[in-house]
Amino acid sequence: MMTGLQNRRYKKLIGGMWLSFLCCLGAVSLYVFTVKINLWNLYGSLPALAVLENPESKLSSELYAADGVLLGRYFRHNRSPVAYEEISPNMINALLATEDHRFEAHAGIDPRGLYRAFLLSVLLQRNRGGGVRSRNSWPRTSSRRGVKSTKASLVISRSLGHSS
Repeated sequence: MMTGLQNRRYKKLIGGMWLSFLCCLGAVSLYVFTVKINLWNLYGSLPALAVLENPESKLSSELYAADGVLLGRYFRHNRSPVAYEEISPNMINALLATEDHRFEAHAGIDPRGLYRAFLLSVLLQRNRGGGVRSRNSWPRTSSRRGVKSTKASLVISRSLGHSS
């Protein structure tokens, strides 16, 4: 049987735990809401779906003579369009090899991977490294760009009919 003092401490502890839980829930809800409405343009603007589906490619400009002979190319990056069929299967396999083993089971965001990362890094304070995307992009991007790319991947996934 608990004494009066122990009972008050117990109720205070339970009340504090509920208050902490509700504050965390409120903070997460507030964050999601601010991202959704892009409060004060904190997260930058998201391009339209048409721009995401058909990105502008910076190809080289070619200068031809009247007789059809190529005189020269002008470019900042020497790029030329390639049809999917022209891409080597080895290149496609190399790209797929960089993805996780559940790559085809999710629409760009892996819920199990997010849960594992949250559990290990936040709750257990262990860092096993991030996914391929975060390892490859972390030094060059800010969290603002990470939020924008996540929003963009969700927009594209939904437009292609994948569930997230």
